[in-house]
Amino acid sequence: MAERAYVYILASKPRGVLYTGVTTTLPTPIEQHKSGAVPGFTVKWRANRLVWFQGFDDIRDAIDHE
Repeated sequence: MAERAYVYILASKPRGVLYTGVTTTLPTPIEQHKSGAVPGFTVKWRANRLVWFQGFDDIRDAIDHE
């Protein structure tokens, strides 16, 4: 069986900037975005609050959904 994949949405604040991502290790990217470990969009816009996620059995389905 393949790894479970997730689509997630981060927000900077209520009604703020949104960021979408796909991962197979849901806690890891959230921690990275919160700590600013990876420079880029989420650091610039402070989009580090998990507001939604959905799991998929196939990474291709997750990518299509994103």
